[in-house]
Amino acid sequence: EQALPLLERIYGREHLNMGIALANLGQVARALGEPEAAIVYLQRAQTIYDRTHGPNHSQTAKNLMSLANIIRDLGDPKIAKAILEGVLAIQERDYG
Repeated sequence: EQALPLLERIYGREHLNMGIALANLGQVARALGEPEAAIVYLQRAQTIYDRTHGPNHSQTAKNLMSLANIIRDLGDPKIAKAILEGVLAIQERDYG
């Protein structure tokens, strides 16, 4: 987390490396039992992935899957299901 300001200065706020760092922080926050922080990190990463990879890229889908699992764990399975249906569509297109 302390490295984020440095990464922003080096790469810029919307660079793919920022997205990767944010997604990793989201996973760590989830593992530490901080789902709300995880969602914030993963949503920021998602914005970057959407801009850099596009909404139908496998990396975008992977991040969305993580986000959906946390949302499900927080007790909102309907929203999680909707997100996962989008992930499934991406994976079906990519992998058949």
